[in-house]
This record gives sequence, C-alpha cells and structure tokens, in this order.
Amino acid sequence: MAENPLTNLGLQDLKNMHRKGFDVSTTQDHHLQHYAEWRLQVYKSDEIDQCSILESYEYDFNDFKQVDFERLDRDTIVKLRDTLRLKGIHVRKGAGIKIALALSERLTIDSKWPNEDPQRPLQKPSTNSKPTNPIKFRTPHLLPSPYQMVETFKQQQQGYGKELANLAKMYNINEKYGGTSTESFNYKFNMFLDSCSRAQLAENALPLAFPIMLKLTALEFYYSSCQGFNLTIEQLIQKFQDQFEGEEYRRNALLNWNNTNLRTWLRQNTDLPKSTVFNNMIEHLRQIQRGLDQEYQSDSALRNKIITACNNVAACSLAVLQPATAITSLINNIHGAIENSEIIARADKIEPIDPMDKPSVYYTDRKYYPQRSPRTRPESIIRSNRKIKRCFVCQKEGCWSTRHSPKDRLEARERFAKKITGAKVFDSYLLEYEGPEDINEEEIQCHENIENDIESLILDID
Repeated sequence: MAENPLTNLGLQDLKNMHRKGFDVSTTQDHHLQHYAEWRLQVYKSDEIDQCSILESYEYDFNDFKQVDFERLDRDTIVKLRDTLRLKGIHVRKGAGIKIALALSERLTIDSKWPNEDPQRPLQKPSTNSKPTNPIKFRTPHLLPSPYQMVETFKQQQQGYGKELANLAKMYNINEKYGGTSTESFNYKFNMFLDSCSRAQLAENALPLAFPIMLKLTALEFYYSSCQGFNLTIEQLIQKFQDQFEGEEYRRNALLNWNNTNLRTWLRQNTDLPKSTVFNNMIEHLRQIQRGLDQEYQSDSALRNKIITACNNVAACSLAVLQPATAITSLINNIHGAIENSEIIARADKIEPIDPMDKPSVYYTDRKYYPQRSPRTRPESIIRSNRKIKRCFVCQKEGCWSTRHSPKDRLEARERFAKKITGAKVFDSYLLEYEGPEDINEEEIQCHENIENDIESLILDID
C-alpha cells in the first residue's frame, strides 16, 4: 500500500489512510500512533460487536508486524490488547509474552481461548450477530417525547458539572462554530479540545461538552438530529462534517477564495478606510483557507493569493511589485503602503503642494501670480473682462482692423512686435523659467500691460 506524507492528521486524514491504505514501514511513528488511537476508540464503542471487531482489527492492522506494534506507545498496545480480549477476541496475555508479538500473531493465527483463561467469554462470537445498539439519526421533526428526554438526561449525569461550567465560562461567541460557509469545523474543534484540556474535562465527557462549542445553525442541527442518542465524539464529528463540510462546501469555498480581491472589497466598503478593508479581506481569506483542501492551507498559498488580490490597486503597487517572502512582512508592507496613500490623499485635500495648480485657475494666474489665493482672480483678468473693445489699428470703438488697408494693419502689427520684444518680455520669460522671488506691484503692473497687449493681438487675429 502507498502513503502520501501527512504532517497534521485530522479525522479526515485518518479516514483517508484507512480507506486508501498506507505503507507502515515508511509512515512516521506519530502518524502510526494517531492511527492506532483512533481505531482503538472505535473498538471501545458499544456499537461494534465481537465479530465486527475481529474483522476490523484484521483489516486495520493487516500490514503491521511485531516491529511496527513496538513503535507504538506501550499504553496504547496494552489498551488495544485488553480491548480485543474484552470484546471476545483472544490475544495471548501473560508473563514473558510480548504484547507486540501477541498482537501480530493474532493477525495470522486463529487462536482459541484456553479453557483455563479466566477472561474466556461464555459464548463464542456469533458470525450472525448484529450491533446491539445501532446508530439512528432522527429528522428535525421527529424529536423524542419529554419522557424520553428525561430518561436520557438521567443517563447523562456523570458528575462533570463543575468542569462543564468552567468550560462554558471560558467560551466566547466568536470561538463557537455556527456552520456558516466561511467557518472551518476542524479549526473550531481544535479550539474546543484546547479549552476542554484547560478545563480539565475527562475524555468521556467530550460528547456532553460538545454543544458548548456550537451556535446558530450548528447548534440547531445538534438538538434536532444528534442530541439524545448517546453518540460518541467520533460519531458527532463525522455527523457534523457530513452535514456542513461536504463536497459542495469545499467547492464553494474554493470559488470564494478565487473571486476575492481588494478592488471589489474597496468598492463594496466605501465608508471604511482602505487599510481597514484590507485587514478585513485578509481575515476573510484566512477563514476560507481553513476549509480548503490541504494544498491551499499553507503560508505560500496565502501569500500568492494576497499578491494577486492586491495587484490591481494602485496604493499596493510598491509592496506588490517586490513582495516580501514572509507572509507577515507582506501583509505589513501592503498595509503600510495603503495607509501612506491615505495620508497623502488627505494632505492633498487639506494643504495641496501647488494650490494654484487647479483646473479653475487661469493660465496667466498660474504663471505670474503664484503667491495669490487660488480662489481670487487677479484684477487684470477682471479688468480684461470689462475692457472696452477698440480697433487694433486706430484704437477707436466700433471699428475693426479689417476695415483698414493691409498696409495699415501691417504697420500696427510691427509696432506691437517692437513693443513686446524688449526687456520687459524677457523679464516675464525669466519669471516663468525661474519662478517668483518677491514680486512688487510695479512688476505685476508690467505683466498686466503685456497681457493686455497680447489679448489685443489675439482679438485682432480673430
């Protein structure tokens, strides 16, 4: 049998190992340990009979040799041997008999119970036997009667009231599992086990504590379909994974992951700062990632996703063009770039670097009056708008240069050309080239006169 290397074994990983098979000789010791402990819990269940447990044991540990059993913790193989014997399966036991050897022998030798063995069962396992307490799941509308509920309640009194109360106090609403499309059952269940450990809750009390980790739809599902049937913690896990994290859930999670990008989030959250929207998007991606397949649950996958999600937002360009290798550094760099762009945008609104550089400011204003308020137009512009129109040649009102001879018009233009090619025009050019230093009223008047001359020429040409 072949094995795909695993690093973090969850229940689904163990089931995949069990279904597909694995190479015992190349599997890491702690993976074998997890696998053996999981199968041991199944054997301890009241739902499995003597015949079924023998078939399961031979299938589950078919490739195990003595040396492989010796790789397991001693407590585990002791419990495995004793559980098999309690279920009616003979495994040699006694002084000088190695447990690992006895377990491996049982896989190849159909040993019979010695008559003198005090643990010998009264009856042989029946090949036609059926589970004495088969698992049944009710539909939401088939709740037990109040009397049945009371009987179940009496059976569950195990003396864990203090521990359960402590566990409930430790939980907050955000740590509970609600069965939504962005939540991961494995992630929330891991938090649940950690809280149970800190509350010093016994292993056999986990089914009683299980609803403490639930909320919303998940809690409703527990009380409508699971509560009252004395399910083991493994059965509860399987039931919830089948209900909330099936193939459709994984497909939708991947689609959500692929479609998430910062530009869309910014358009949908215009009332929030961009840096806050970015943080919310990162948290959203982390939540989705926990429900994806194993290949997407790495820092490398999250890093690549963040880069592609932000590469079409200008504020992130500097951080994305040369992205940091570490995921934390990448997030910090993008967050810093977004915050910096927001600071610049706010500053430009309050105190622009070039207050005159606006579409509403006239070209002449920008060139010759940079120290004036952008909202105040120079008097020369105002005067030019009120100026009486005169002929460029004879300077009379109601006359146009087109009424004069070509010779008169040419002489007028030559006079104008001589007027604007002197030192004053050079001073204006120098002011434009070097920028203003201290402009006095005399210089301003000079520029206004030149402006009037240019305007007259333009009007004449028109």
